[in-house]
Amino acid sequence: MKKAIKNKFSLTPLQLRKKYQERDDEGRFLTNHLNAELINEYATIPIQPKTIEENTIQTTIVKDIQTDRYELKQVWNKIINIGSANTLLNQNIRDQIKEMQEEIQIDYLRFEGVFNQAMDVVQKDRDGLKFNWKFINNILDYLRDIEIKPFICLSYMPPLFASKSTSFFNYQGNTSPPKEMSQWLSLVQSFMMNCINRYGRDIVSEWYFQIWTEFPAYDIHWSGTLEQYLELYKQTAFLIKGISPSLKVGPAAENFHTEEHISEKLLEYCEKNDIPIDFYSCNIYHNRVKFKEWLDRSITNPVDIKLIPFQYEEKNHTKNLLEKMHRMLKAHYKKDIEFIVTRWNFSWDVTNFLHDTAFMATFIIDNMLDKSAALANAMGYLSASDILYEWDIKNTPFFGGTGLVNTEGIKKSAYYAFVFLSKLGSTVFAKGKNYIMTRQGENIQILVYNHTYPDQLFMRGGQTDKNSYDIFEESNDLLLNIHLKNIYGTFKCKRYSLNRNNGSAHDEWVRMGEYVDLNHEETDYLKNIARPSLKLKQLTLQGDFYLTLHVPVHGVECIILNKFYN
Repeated sequence: MKKAIKNKFSLTPLQLRKKYQERDDEGRFLTNHLNAELINEYATIPIQPKTIEENTIQTTIVKDIQTDRYELKQVWNKIINIGSANTLLNQNIRDQIKEMQEEIQIDYLRFEGVFNQAMDVVQKDRDGLKFNWKFINNILDYLRDIEIKPFICLSYMPPLFASKSTSFFNYQGNTSPPKEMSQWLSLVQSFMMNCINRYGRDIVSEWYFQIWTEFPAYDIHWSGTLEQYLELYKQTAFLIKGISPSLKVGPAAENFHTEEHISEKLLEYCEKNDIPIDFYSCNIYHNRVKFKEWLDRSITNPVDIKLIPFQYEEKNHTKNLLEKMHRMLKAHYKKDIEFIVTRWNFSWDVTNFLHDTAFMATFIIDNMLDKSAALANAMGYLSASDILYEWDIKNTPFFGGTGLVNTEGIKKSAYYAFVFLSKLGSTVFAKGKNYIMTRQGENIQILVYNHTYPDQLFMRGGQTDKNSYDIFEESNDLLLNIHLKNIYGTFKCKRYSLNRNNGSAHDEWVRMGEYVDLNHEETDYLKNIARPSLKLKQLTLQGDFYLTLHVPVHGVECIILNKFYN
């Protein structure tokens, strides 16, 4: 198609789109369409089907498994997000996370809103104010039971302590500073002592305590001034460290909503005033609001996510921001601290249909295995489940939610990306574009993926049908010929295949007819069929292992060689 367009117009599709896109007075793209005359002409271009050879990129890899080994830094299994704390009172969520933990083993579950109204923490009666930790202790007990540690964001402001009535999200988290700092500090003191007395100081010292969610920007997460936030952070950090120096504290996350990054000011403020920071964080998404006015709550209040026009960053956006934050930390804070991406995804838009597709598996793997990911100590995926109390939950099984599983507990392609990553060994002996090979003892793990990215039209705000895969750059299938040397013994070979026909629940749902109200039988059918295919074989190797993999666009192949011992 792209060759036919170039022959017809003497322009590439990207050049053609740029030529006919409308812009405003400041040069911003307003619409992303070709005019009617051009579309009609475009539609008449004859499409010549490609041969298999034309549609496939062939690569050969020859590798000695005993050479060039180095340790794999695993950043994907450290943190996953679940939204607000009260979500964890939902049994469906608990069941989903428990199953996820059994299969993937995540170190930390991050959640916000521990002081929200729904948690019933601050109570008032005739005797005055008192604190109630019943719900939060129930959640912490559950996390202990499934062996996942809490990453707790100390937010939002209890309404009885709030200086303003400003709130955000469906659960109405109050975003204002406290009326009196002493009340906030008393709340945090009581919470920390509750945790230590219940679980022990050594245990709680392994947890993370993030002081608020995101930096001030457009009154979204924080409706006070930057100076008010800096004061809140300073006093809260000193309070927690005063309880025990071993407790881990860090500030709210850099959010990149504005061109002026708050990180530089906060880091210099903490450096100058010797304010403790154990970890620093940012949130990274590839979507951005097309016009910043849509984030200005004085103009659009409340923010309706369905109405926000988004654009998208380039393919290397995650890499670029990781490198930028790494440089910023080195330049503005002399002490050695952890750098954590607390929330990461292709988009924070819970109506973006791409979250449900096979694309997400390769997007996750490609970014998690990029060398830039090692600049972070952890990459916290947003989110574990589509059951989020932040935004409206739609009645259809797949609506573009950010979760690894949908509201019915059906695992998406994104889920299996983490399953495959969790199967990798600790030692890398081969790595390149589209593949990684690792070892764990004498066992071998091979992960191959064929990642492509949305095209320029989509990135600049062009809309498409929710089930369409036509919004991606033109890409080819991958044919990979692998020859491993110096491998001996008898092995059980497992080969997992994930693509649009195997393991993509969204594609299966579309083939079913996109029925909205699935009953129990239909949900179970999707759960059972939407799994990667699995093939097994026993191999006796005398030094060489040969494998040919055909990987379609958006496809992933995971091969495990487990050695048998006599």
